[in-house]
Amino acid sequence: MPNGNNHRLLAALVIGGFSLSQNTGSEEALKRSLLHSSVAALATNLPDLLEPAINPHHRQFFHSMVFGGLVVYAGCKLYRWSPEERWERVARNLLLVGCGSYLLHLLADSFTPRGLPLVGRV
Repeated sequence: MPNGNNHRLLAALVIGGFSLSQNTGSEEALKRSLLHSSVAALATNLPDLLEPAINPHHRQFFHSMVFGGLVVYAGCKLYRWSPEERWERVARNLLLVGCGSYLLHLLADSFTPRGLPLVGRV
């Protein structure tokens, strides 16, 4: 069963590795992938901040497949956005990392015996 440390490790490795694979060949790329990895490790526990794991039935709306679909939709919109300002590009990248981290948390939870609810309580 995934716990906070497992979620953080999974997100850091997957997001950091993906970031490095997209931006290879420079010291700047390595720094960027380490930043993405760190942000992913922090952001992946957002579902458990919204719905704390205080009982076995804590997974509700923010741990649901429907909310995961909303995160995918937001991520697609972010991916298609072409920001012009530097701060907008930074924000876009960090938000994409956050979306990916959130989805990795849901994916890990979906493989537990309890799985994820379709909608859950709102």
